[in-house]
Amino acid sequence: EALRARGCHLSESQGNFLWVKSRTPAVEVFDLLESHHIYVRYFPGERTGDWLRISIGSDAEMDRLLALWPDAKT
Repeated sequence: EALRARGCHLSESQGNFLWVKSRTPAVEVFDLLESHHIYVRYFPGERTGDWLRISIGSDAEMDRLLALWPDAKT
């Protein structure tokens, strides 16, 4: 819900991960998070290049991801 509140689109999931499309280009979010040692999956490609795969972590890990998420400032 926190990512939806930031304008992200999330695919429905029954697994331990989220498939997220941000208002900020996925590669930019990926690079930002990686620079802070937060590792998500980015799959460049025509069908997947706008999306990130985020594995669910601990509450503290998810709070850290949300604090850095670029759309949090808008």
